[in-house]
Amino acid sequence: MKPLNSREKAVGLFISLAMMMNIGPAQATEPEQLAIPTSTASSSNGLLDQMEQTAIQDELQRQQSSLIKQMERAKETELRLQIVAKALTYVGQVRYVLTGSTPSGWDCSGFTRYVFGTFGHELEHSAGKQKRSGFKTGMPQPGDLVAFERGRGVEHIGIYVGDGMLVESTIETGTTRVVKIKDSYPADRWNLTYINVITDGIL
Repeated sequence: MKPLNSREKAVGLFISLAMMMNIGPAQATEPEQLAIPTSTASSSNGLLDQMEQTAIQDELQRQQSSLIKQMERAKETELRLQIVAKALTYVGQVRYVLTGSTPSGWDCSGFTRYVFGTFGHELEHSAGKQKRSGFKTGMPQPGDLVAFERGRGVEHIGIYVGDGMLVESTIETGTTRVVKIKDSYPADRWNLTYINVITDGIL
């Protein structure tokens, strides 16, 4: 005999409960004489159909929500890579100029301001204010800002490339460069803060 599927089991249980509520004790001892009320079977099938449709709709909504989140993450990842790629085009090409904020010359926050500005987001020309423009993250991603402090507030800022690397405009070499953070900014001398200005609609 073919085993009952979950729908058939549910129908049987629903009908059994309905019959128990509508018959007397004497009738219950002779199940072979009982007939399944047509109206009861019909209503139970309709209820189960409705439950199945609701479950299907819920699942479709869950899948749609998951797909939207995946698309948003993919869009964010693409934006982050574009920001890093843009920043890297200026390595060795633009000199450090205090208070500058264009490719003719810029300081650290002028550089980050210009790069993010090309993607429609205006950062203020201040390392300290840029640090406060997003939220701190312990899981840095490419495109995050990296703020550096050494006891006197934020002294420097750059753009995280990934894999422990930073692209920055620095007075140290007078140009825009890429460095390994732990080598150029040792933890015993600098406090680092990674700032996410991209996620959750911030950018």
